[in-house]
Amino acid sequence: MGEKLKTKDKILTVATEIFYNKGFNGARMQEIANLANVNKAALHYYFSSKQELFEVVLLNSFKNLFISFDKVVNSNMPIIEKIDVIIEKYLDFIKTNTQNIKFILNEIENNLAFIQKNMETNSMKVKFFDEIFEELHLEMEKGTIKKINPNHLLINIISMCIFPFIAKPLIMEITQFSQEEIQHFFDEQENFIKKFVHNALQQKRE
Repeated sequence: MGEKLKTKDKILTVATEIFYNKGFNGARMQEIANLANVNKAALHYYFSSKQELFEVVLLNSFKNLFISFDKVVNSNMPIIEKIDVIIEKYLDFIKTNTQNIKFILNEIENNLAFIQKNMETNSMKVKFFDEIFEELHLEMEKGTIKKINPNHLLINIISMCIFPFIAKPLIMEITQFSQEEIQHFFDEQENFIKKFVHNALQQKRE
């Protein structure tokens, strides 16, 4: 049993790297088998098709993205503090998983129907966003935060977190930043995004 799990994990590790770099259309089952040191019969024993293997990799990518948010969302922290921590965790994830993010963005464009279907049936996403939206609306009704459209807030947070990393070459070309300067820019982003959220949500004191 342990050897089977080891082989399956090896296949998934290799497949993840190949799908990340080449996408669904560019990946080949023979290449995955070769790099995982298994024959195609063994590969198809664990995953009956490229589609099935791809779906496992894609779902794992989304789970890895959202799983670290669960404890934050279910904590007793005030909503603004929760969002601060989510920003920290999200940026940490992006910094160490840039290929994962690029893969997800690419597959959102190319496999949207599959992603939508699994977001409806898999708790990895719906629970997180629904609970954040519900808490934002509740705090708005209480008057503890400004009344704004939470869709705009969350989309702006996601965009400000992701774009600098995805567009790093473009940013370096426009700004002529050195590697040290671009790293400093990325480090500053966290505080900039938090200030944006605070300004968007905090009520002005009389």
